[in-house]
Amino acid sequence: MAMNRACHPIFLVLLALLPTRGLPQNAAVELPQLTVRDSVPLKKTGEFHMLEKRFAAAAVAVGPYVYVIGGQGGTGKILSSIERFDTRTGQSVAFAALKTPRLWHRAVVFGRKIYILGGASSVAGSAGQINMTSRRDLVRTRPGANRNAVASDLVSEASFEGGQPLGLQRLIETLDVDTAEVTTTGNMPEARSEFGCVVIDDKLYVIGGKRTYRKTRLARTNRVAIYDLSAKKWSEGIPAPLATLGDATVVDGPFVVVAGGYDGTHTSDTVFL
Repeated sequence: MAMNRACHPIFLVLLALLPTRGLPQNAAVELPQLTVRDSVPLKKTGEFHMLEKRFAAAAVAVGPYVYVIGGQGGTGKILSSIERFDTRTGQSVAFAALKTPRLWHRAVVFGRKIYILGGASSVAGSAGQINMTSRRDLVRTRPGANRNAVASDLVSEASFEGGQPLGLQRLIETLDVDTAEVTTTGNMPEARSEFGCVVIDDKLYVIGGKRTYRKTRLARTNRVAIYDLSAKKWSEGIPAPLATLGDATVVDGPFVVVAGGYDGTHTSDTVFL
């Protein structure tokens, strides 16, 4: 098919994470090729500033407020501070602080609470400090989950100097937006950073990202963990098609939409649901 040079192809893969009408559960289906323009015109409405310079922070919106959480500061320090930006006034104020400073973590909203998950508590646990020569370990999922699904880790061959711990976090903290109270809630099944994370109904999905491998190595994984926020229990989900980092993840109706990512060597243009 002839394509305009101003467009890029996006190939879609459908991953049925949830039961949906008209689609077999656990199905993977290729969808038609779409095109997206190189640029979409944006209108600048104003320029505002946070209280602190931040990199690799998490941010969520609750009502008129945007909560900017943790990250790495301008001096290289890992931040615990949380600031609240008011979209009506353009003003940002200090709001609360994490119990554990972190970057490359994720935050999602459930009710009047913000869940802050995973991330790295040191720069050693962040990207760009490992040899990108990799190999792939394949592990079959438990019987009955999906016979065709394979959980896969793309593992760095190089260990860190001195075998230092990677600093990845399992910790989950919650922020009550009404009281500004931060509480340690529990742990993820394994430490991860740079993963996709969304909430649908009362289920929280942790998709892919970076995990530790044999204590001194990093793995990019396609494993999916699901947390039932009502029952407070974790379960294993269907593995994603790709083992990538930094996925842009959103909810569209009953689907989790994951766009792009990085596998340690290549940047992906794949979108899967």
